[in-house]
Amino acid sequence: MIIRLSPPHTLALLPLLIGSLTLSQATLACPDLIGTWKSSKEISLQYYDSTPDAIAEVRHFLEQILGRTEITYTDSTIRNHGKEPVEVEIYGQTGILRSEERSANYEMIACDDASVTIRIQDSEFEGTEVKAHFIDENTYWYTDEELPDIREYFLRRR
Repeated sequence: MIIRLSPPHTLALLPLLIGSLTLSQATLACPDLIGTWKSSKEISLQYYDSTPDAIAEVRHFLEQILGRTEITYTDSTIRNHGKEPVEVEIYGQTGILRSEERSANYEMIACDDASVTIRIQDSEFEGTEVKAHFIDENTYWYTDEELPDIREYFLRRR
């Protein structure tokens, strides 16, 4: 059955329709970033090993850097917990990886039931967007668009 409403009836229903739209948007469940997250070397390397273009030297480098990062999110800030510098090697070259303590504001710019995209508001990383893809409520990963075979997975600590 099709019900046709004349314009006066349609206008009378407008507040109800707007209320329904607002309710639908409010019930959209965005994953929760708030808390402290630690990089998972094991899960990140498992993913890398499953990619068809995995390279032994790159894996060796990833073994040295993954599992070190710890990040805390509040509702408006992201904090990278500093770690001691570590010497790393890739393709026979060595260097020092520094991970300094730093905080920045961020804003959530998009989300759906399986991901959250934030924009970092910091002089060094101004406008950088990061998309966290959630596996479950305690696990997410992200990747750099230029390095799609490398994902860093994070596990919720608290």
